[in-house]
Amino acid sequence: LEVIEHVPDPVGLFEQALGFVDNKGTLIITTPDVDYFKPEDPWAAEKPPTHLTFFSKKTFQYLADKYKLKLEFTKFPGLEKVTTIGVIFTR
Repeated sequence: LEVIEHVPDPVGLFEQALGFVDNKGTLIITTPDVDYFKPEDPWAAEKPPTHLTFFSKKTFQYLADKYKLKLEFTKFPGLEKVTTIGVIFTR
């Protein structure tokens, strides 16, 4: 998923996406890391209506715990220096 921060119901989208993942399947999400930015930093391009929800590693840990998923954080080639969280959920 590369849209989770853009939808009005990110948990609903997450649940819907999990419905397509079989017992040994993987769900990969990338999204901006809200913890990267300081509260006083201007982040105008990322505010609504562009991004409706903001995520951190803590958010994804919560989802992994709630849905009993294995969780791994990663950086993807080409995104190492970008302020992006790479998340891999496995059943």
